[in-house]
Amino acid sequence: MPYYYGYGFGIDPLYLLVVLVCTVIGLAAQNYINSTYKTWSKVRSDGDTGATVARRMLDANGCNAVGIKGVAGELTDHYNPQDNNLYLSDANRSGGSVASVAVACHEAGHA
Repeated sequence: MPYYYGYGFGIDPLYLLVVLVCTVIGLAAQNYINSTYKTWSKVRSDGDTGATVARRMLDANGCNAVGIKGVAGELTDHYNPQDNNLYLSDANRSGGSVASVAVACHEAGHA
């Protein structure tokens, strides 16, 4: 005979509460990031694109071998250490907004 906790056939309500709270916090954080990105993507930077600023940042820190490539999607930007490439979404690679530059610099920081 399997062991039960004595209620709910082994379902722990405290565990479910922790999962629910973590899910709500994660969704709230994701919503905050998306709304902040959307706000700052409307503000123009000094005229440089995200790829240009990231290249300057990489070169200034001795990361000349790191490549910059495009990737599909929105906020799918990442650095891949296996092939030593920085992948920027089209909006962040060719865009000249404050958000584009900030995301490109963040990802360049991983290199």
